[in-house]
Amino acid sequence: MLPVGSGSSSAPPSRCAAALTETSNAGRTWGFVNKVRREWFRDPKNPSVVQAPGPSASQPCGKRAVVDLALLSAGRTRVLCADGLVRSTTNYGSVWSDWGKVIGAVALAVPPDNPAQTYVARQGVPGCAGVQIRRVGPLVATTSCIRTAMPKDPGQIALSLVKGGGWLAVGDTTMRSTDGLVTWSVS
Repeated sequence: MLPVGSGSSSAPPSRCAAALTETSNAGRTWGFVNKVRREWFRDPKNPSVVQAPGPSASQPCGKRAVVDLALLSAGRTRVLCADGLVRSTTNYGSVWSDWGKVIGAVALAVPPDNPAQTYVARQGVPGCAGVQIRRVGPLVATTSCIRTAMPKDPGQIALSLVKGGGWLAVGDTTMRSTDGLVTWSVS
């Protein structure tokens, strides 16, 4: 989701509101799709609030910011809190439970073929000059360390998973794993 402003769709937004937009020209212009009503999203005005499909909103991390959100189904999602706590809900955010905690976690992803697993990308790990990928939850395990230059600004690391692998974006560099998140190569 991107902020939606008044005026031309290619002009910078003048205010921030939750809406779905799309682009077909590599981000030069954006068009309005619809108001957000049936999607999970982080509130653009309050980083500690997530909106569930429908009228339900909650603060899964208390007053701490929600750093990332991974959708499992309409009523189920996991969030990564600013302190590294991973929380999960199965009832549209009415009740949240702890899934695990990983200090230094900055991105969260759930493999679509195995929603019982959750992975985070974390930084600042001794012995890993870059990003570490770690499984969280009942079976904690480190899968890899990707040695890479780290961006100075926050919010520039993203993790996405597919069956047997995934993608990791660090700043302007995108890497891919096809062997269960063990090795990574620049795409």
